Amino acid sequence: MSTDYLKLWSESDLIRAIDYQLARQAVEWESRYGTTSPQDQQALILTACAVSYVLGRGQVCLELSAWPKALAVSPEHLPTTDQLTRCQTVSIATSEADTSALFVVQGERVYLNRYFRYEQSVLEQIRQRVSPEGMPASKALATTLRKLFPAPEADIDWQAIAAATACVQPLCVITGGPGTGKTTTVTRLLSALLSENPDLRVALAAPTGKAAARMTESIRQARERGGLPHADGIPSVSFTLHRLLGWSPRGFRYHHERYLPYDCIVVDEASMIDLPMMAHLLSALAPKTRLILLGDRDQLASVEAGSVLADLCDAGTEHGITDAFAARLGALTGYDMSAVIEAECSIMQNAMVQLRKSHRFGEHSGIGALARAVNQGAVQQADQVLEDPAFADAVRLAADSEEWQA
Repeated sequence: MSTDYLKLWSESDLIRAIDYQLARQAVEWESRYGTTSPQDQQALILTACAVSYVLGRGQVCLELSAWPKALAVSPEHLPTTDQLTRCQTVSIATSEADTSALFVVQGERVYLNRYFRYEQSVLEQIRQRVSPEGMPASKALATTLRKLFPAPEADIDWQAIAAATACVQPLCVITGGPGTGKTTTVTRLLSALLSENPDLRVALAAPTGKAAARMTESIRQARERGGLPHADGIPSVSFTLHRLLGWSPRGFRYHHERYLPYDCIVVDEASMIDLPMMAHLLSALAPKTRLILLGDRDQLASVEAGSVLADLCDAGTEHGITDAFAARLGALTGYDMSAVIEAECSIMQNAMVQLRKSHRFGEHSGIGALARAVNQGAVQQADQVLEDPAFADAVRLAADSEEWQA
């Protein structure tokens, strides 16, 4: 019965060859070491195919309630959690401590075991690094920040807030769309950190070589614009993440038993970091090493499974911070943060700042207005921008337009 079911999936256009091979491996293991019934074995086949399939689509786990849509299967073929947990431990983990099984079932979610370990590792590292009120800082930090970020008008300068957050949180995420000043912010905040500790060892990194080169050039330009104290302590080169971690065919040189030799690591284009790479990066950080992640939570998703930055930022949702941390930021920057206080906060909300003002697209920019509408999923608003003659830089092209065809 299982062989027939496996053949059915191998001939399906819905799954890939690798999905079929994973299911086949699971069944072979179960047949060799387990005593699973044919009905439960069928559940295991379908689970293996579906978990592998959703991984290929960038999702780290399978939601049991969602997979009829994922694989267009009939409801009567859906396995139950009881069926899955009846499978032997060679295939389904019976506890979160079991590292030998292929899959882990947690509630209504099914993971490949190693992706479950990656997710748990990232979560544990975040819990250890993010502090509710942040780390202690010198009395001079507030003066330094106010010199680096002179107060504009009454509105909050979110670049200053981002810098202050990164100075007191061991792990900080700074997110914002194009032109919101992520590079300017990180250059100034590194100047602030170097003012606190001139011997700070800093590394710059990005997921790809192109992104690393672009980061180096952007920071060089920001340094040249001038007048930053301790600018010579800001690196003039950057690494890819693989080079930073010392990748080789034997694995990574730096890991949980051999930490990276830096006090502060800044990673640009962090939205491109997949779950396994984020787990490797976090595990290679010494307990007192700072990590600053830069990126746009709404774009450049990772190629492999896991949209870590978007998940950390809870993309699509605006959040506040705790009252204690709001008071801390207010004391450092001079801004009244009471408007962004939120009673119920996750561990990440005090460690994440969204830059909100675009210096590239003004309020009369059609491209900027269109981008905001797309990010918010506001279809009618996007249509209005494209039809509004006041936005000359955002124009809808007809399907048969010569410009489109060109």
